[in-house]
Amino acid sequence: MNFPPSPCSLHPQPFNRSLRNVEAGRFRAAGHNALRRMHTRLAFGKGDVLIDVGSYVGADLLRLAVASPDAHVHSYDPSAPPRLRQNVRQLPQVHLHPVGVGGANRTACFSPPGATASERRGGACVRAQVLDIAHVLSRFEAVALLQLNCEWVAPRPRVHPFLPPRPFLSPYDSLLLSLLSLPATPDHSPNSPLPLLSSPPPTLPALSPSPSPSPSASASAGCEREVIERLTAVPSAVSRVRAIEMQVHPAFSFSNGLTDAQYCELERRLRRDYHLVYRFAYVWELWVHEHSDTQGGRLT
Repeated sequence: MNFPPSPCSLHPQPFNRSLRNVEAGRFRAAGHNALRRMHTRLAFGKGDVLIDVGSYVGADLLRLAVASPDAHVHSYDPSAPPRLRQNVRQLPQVHLHPVGVGGANRTACFSPPGATASERRGGACVRAQVLDIAHVLSRFEAVALLQLNCEWVAPRPRVHPFLPPRPFLSPYDSLLLSLLSLPATPDHSPNSPLPLLSSPPPTLPALSPSPSPSPSASASAGCEREVIERLTAVPSAVSRVRAIEMQVHPAFSFSNGLTDAQYCELERRLRRDYHLVYRFAYVWELWVHEHSDTQGGRLT
């Protein structure tokens, strides 16, 4: 697969909604093969640890859990909506942690799940604990995949032009669910709920004790940026993470999104220890550690 236009090295003009739409279209067209090849290439196996930050109702988490049934999947999301718990009830290898992840231990203000646009503009929020990514990673000897998609950190986000209002599924969530061939509801559409699983929920392990968080008025500007900056500044954290898959959110669509310059700075930091396997700019991208035993060249 050829690399797409990039706001960093391969695209001289500022990224905008039109180019982001092009990237979203490329993702929809190539998503089936690209995502399946990514999982095959990374070869998640028995005992591998996969971390999903920002699970929301669980579309990305289900993709990981179903594709890697012998791996341990840890979900970190401060909202932990009931539908997320319902959707993993048949998956004992999935562990839910109702906390956020960021660059430091603290408390922060998060948009509540299902909040309306007017409620968000008015500053509606729920205070929750945020754990330092370095602290989270220290619980594990190695992490096969760190997946980041956490626009929920914004206390007052603008309405995204490409996504339906929550609590509905985004087009990307619906696409990922369709790739899994999960049983659909009788009227499955982007606005349909995820198919619910019927067995009783597993007993979820408690988080190990962590340092007391310091208060914070609001969450910082973008979980992905905060996590990557902290991760790349701590050698022991970098050495634990084999691959990073993330969805970065642009400033032209999210009040806490990244500018092109900030996006490029994240790339510069990641290139110290990781190489880019694929990128759908401002949609999804995958980075693999240079010292990983996985031969992670460009996907073709």
